[in-house]
Amino acid sequence: MKYKLITTIDRPIKEIFDLMINPEYFNQWQKTFIDYEVLSGKLAEQGCQTQLNYRYGKKILQMKETLLTIEAPLAYSVTYETDTVWNHVQNRFHKLSENKTQWTFETEFKCKGWLKIMAKIMPFIFKGESKKAMKSFKIFVESKQN
Repeated sequence: MKYKLITTIDRPIKEIFDLMINPEYFNQWQKTFIDYEVLSGKLAEQGCQTQLNYRYGKKILQMKETLLTIEAPLAYSVTYETDTVWNHVQNRFHKLSENKTQWTFETEFKCKGWLKIMAKIMPFIFKGESKKAMKSFKIFVESKQN
């Protein structure tokens, strides 16, 4: 399953990029985020692998993030992996003006087990979660004081 979402954020491109790629800020716009651990490489550098931990009810979800490419502040791509999901994300940023940036989010999911069925019959759930995350990030960035 693949899809693309686009939004505009009223902040400079570099600020948006820096806030998005830094896991120290994840808990401020991802409600279920707990923490992270660098598995290999250096944060914000190509090849870095990080374990991200999220809480969903009483369960902890662990996923491995791999930073595939980075072209600060214009774009970066990552994969996220769990036992049942492989997800590739390409984030691109386009400066519209000094304080306005277009964010393009392109993603592909490959799922196993029951999630594979869910992705086929209810792809809107995945897209809806992506839209919520984008909206949350936009609110976080636009409300952040310089």
